[in-house]
Amino acid sequence: MNNEFSNTYKTFSNSQLVEVLENSDNYLPLAVEAAEKELTSRQLSSEQMIEIKMEIERRSRATRKKETVVSIENRVMAVAQQILETLNPIGISQTPEKTIRIVCWVLAIGFLYHLFSNLDFLLVMLSDISNWDISTVWWFIPYIFLPSMIYLLIRKLKGGWIMLSIWLTYTIVSAVFSYAMELKLPEPSSDEGISQFLEEMTPRQGFLYYLGTSLIFGALLYWINTRSIMEMFRINRPISMLSIFLAILFVTVQWYFF
Repeated sequence: MNNEFSNTYKTFSNSQLVEVLENSDNYLPLAVEAAEKELTSRQLSSEQMIEIKMEIERRSRATRKKETVVSIENRVMAVAQQILETLNPIGISQTPEKTIRIVCWVLAIGFLYHLFSNLDFLLVMLSDISNWDISTVWWFIPYIFLPSMIYLLIRKLKGGWIMLSIWLTYTIVSAVFSYAMELKLPEPSSDEGISQFLEEMTPRQGFLYYLGTSLIFGALLYWINTRSIMEMFRINRPISMLSIFLAILFVTVQWYFF
């Protein structure tokens, strides 16, 4: 009696036949029998069988790794969705475009809060432009960078995504360096005047502050690197990695010379 699977399995590679045998519960008995006969007819050596099984294991690890990445992305998106549903009690469905707009609103509110909190000092600085140096210019960069980034994000332009990636990475790495520097600060002096002055100039934020900052900004950085967001802004993986690398390099050089 001819086995209907025999001709089919003649076109299978050695590794495909071995996979059929190793997952025999997923196949009909006739299919397993045909695969076993075809593999036997090829008279593979023990070394070849070991190599085939190693190849199958490599593919299996790659598949599991990919599934793990997809699972993590789904979990992050599920958590983000729960947060959005909390902020959106009437139950309007959220698309990536709507989520980006919400992010832009949050960034805009944070920027305006920072702007008005420093408004008096900002006005003083603007009234003394003739005495500006490079440190003053550096202090003003966020007041130009952040509004530009928000505008480009709203327009769904590639530059907005790149600026956001750089800013998030910069903030995360800066938090790490800031905490490291805080650990090196001298303990409060017995002289209350000096101690109070140092605390005002370099206030200690504490481990939880830097940890929270890193987690929040890290989660947002991970989210903008998910497939749906990257496709919306037409970002590929090399651009993503380059923006992160440049931000890390920049902030490292900045802190080194600081």
